[in-house]
Amino acid sequence: MAHGGAPAFAMHSFNRPGLANSSILNHTSSTFTPPLHNMRSPNKDCQPVKSPSRRQHVWSELGQFAAVGMMASMPISRAAFNIFAMVMMLGWAFSGDYRSLREKISRHPALLMCIAFFAMVLASAIYSPAPNHEKWAQITTYSKLLYIPIIVSVLKDRKWIDRAWAALACGLCLLLLLYIADFWVEIPGSHSAKTGTVGVFNNTIVQGLHFATLSILSLYFWSNCQDRKSMRSWLWISLAAMSAIATVYFNPGRGAQLALITSLIVFTMLLAPSGKKTLSAVAMAIALAAAVLSSQNFTSRFETAMNELEYTAATTNTSVGLRLAAWRTGINIWADSPWLGRGAGAYRYLMVKEHSEEIGGCPNPTCEQPHNQFILTSVEQGAAGILLLITLFGACALAVNRSNRQLSGFSAAFVVLFAIHSIFDSGLQMNTQVFVFIVVIGLIVATTNEQQQTPAAA
Repeated sequence: MAHGGAPAFAMHSFNRPGLANSSILNHTSSTFTPPLHNMRSPNKDCQPVKSPSRRQHVWSELGQFAAVGMMASMPISRAAFNIFAMVMMLGWAFSGDYRSLREKISRHPALLMCIAFFAMVLASAIYSPAPNHEKWAQITTYSKLLYIPIIVSVLKDRKWIDRAWAALACGLCLLLLLYIADFWVEIPGSHSAKTGTVGVFNNTIVQGLHFATLSILSLYFWSNCQDRKSMRSWLWISLAAMSAIATVYFNPGRGAQLALITSLIVFTMLLAPSGKKTLSAVAMAIALAAAVLSSQNFTSRFETAMNELEYTAATTNTSVGLRLAAWRTGINIWADSPWLGRGAGAYRYLMVKEHSEEIGGCPNPTCEQPHNQFILTSVEQGAAGILLLITLFGACALAVNRSNRQLSGFSAAFVVLFAIHSIFDSGLQMNTQVFVFIVVIGLIVATTNEQQQTPAAA
């Protein structure tokens, strides 16, 4: 793992802010001695821990390989992602990596909040009026958040963390290349073959989230390149531009467009030197405003939204009209049980049974979920759930020490991106979107955990 939080493949040499005089930094990645993972923290006896058996080592390597597979497959195949996740959990269990889970949870509040939010959803099923199969569907969906602490427990070796970053970047790049190719040729199994619209493997809302994530991820890698004139540096900045163009100029997802613009401003402000943060953020905002206003796709989509918003009182058969109707109805349901909500799975059950006329009749997309994670959480888990959700996002945004400016900036920018996107869709309730959150946050915390252990072990 490169210093500053950058994967080794993203830069040529180490440059970790705040630790410039450390003896650790006087070694390159090829000569740096790995941390002694098999020794306990110093105690009065300084007793070594028994070395893991060969069988445990094999399972540990298999678990880390599967975690890397999850990163690569996340953008393009839900089936492959689930298979890799299952293998990772087997490796986690049989290697004994689960023994470190408690220590990692105590060290990283983001992991504790993932577990706490899932526990809240699980507990809310007790008082939910929804039938058991709908409760179970909601519980299994939110249980995906538990992958995050498992990923952090499994990914403990620097070489595998580097590979995981590379796999995530490669998977997202593959999706972008297939998306571009889909304009001219029909990609087998693509979403466009079924719907007649441009979109590979996932719908346009999810693809927008993927492309926006790739844009800020590429900027993170670029920010860690010491030589800004190198081919590697140009590669990352080109990928950031291409994915941003795909999001703003071609992908019709308005939520992803707004989320990307905001996250880029946040990332720029956090990376800028002290005293220039506001100026940098304003400059980025102006540049983005000029770019999006020149995008016919962006302006037409928001003109459509404004027109729908103007006539939403008279119709619920438009995208904006359906969302606003669902949000109003969701807030009214929340008002009936404001503190703890109506329970897991209650939104869909109550919409179909009691409130379908208010949202234009069921079935329609907002009968399943209100396209707003905050409204969904307020209906099902009430104010307590909203507080946990906001705390979860905050803990993830602040998961990295500020001395690591690049990684902490990326972490905050990604959480801002995902949170804003969740205003327009239920990000944690939709499998294809929560997978993005799982792999990115899991990888950020795993990287932070490895960096914290390395100096201590050295």
